[in-house]
Amino acid sequence: TIPNGNLSNTHITNASAFEKRRVDITVGISYESDMEKAKETAKALGADYLRLFVVDENLPAICLYENGGFSRTQGIYHKVLDETCTLREYGYELEL
Repeated sequence: TIPNGNLSNTHITNASAFEKRRVDITVGISYESDMEKAKETAKALGADYLRLFVVDENLPAICLYENGGFSRTQGIYHKVLDETCTLREYGYELEL
């Protein structure tokens, strides 16, 4: 049951009005994982893209992704943890 106040004061999107819907599923894999198997599995599950995130200082992983056909996406996850530490992650994606 949705209270009338919430229903009348909230923007509602009819997701069933669109033929395609986007679903983001986060799955963690290790650097030692078989990347071809990860791509095959993601595609078999209906994914259009495989997206990975890497901390900006992890140059070996960045090199691995770029040499594996991934391209860097726009935007950076940027979180200040305290005055001495900021976490930055870059996103990489590969169209399947």
